[in-house]
Amino acid sequence: MGVNPCLPTTCANPAVATTQAVTSITQTAAQGNGNIASDGGDTVTDRGMVLATTTEPTTADVVYVASTVGTGSYS
Repeated sequence: MGVNPCLPTTCANPAVATTQAVTSITQTAAQGNGNIASDGGDTVTDRGMVLATTTEPTTADVVYVASTVGTGSYS
């Protein structure tokens, strides 16, 4: 996904992203929402959710990419 690889402690202006609790969970679907409040001065090219059965998912797990880019809300 289009994520700046630096950490907040090494970036002058890191991007600000939040996610909300997943809702409407069934055996085959769920609703996830997120928000990119600030791009930190860089271009946000991908937004979405990563699904995993572990507590530390990575983009090597199942990735759902939102159809929009840039700052703002997505689901």
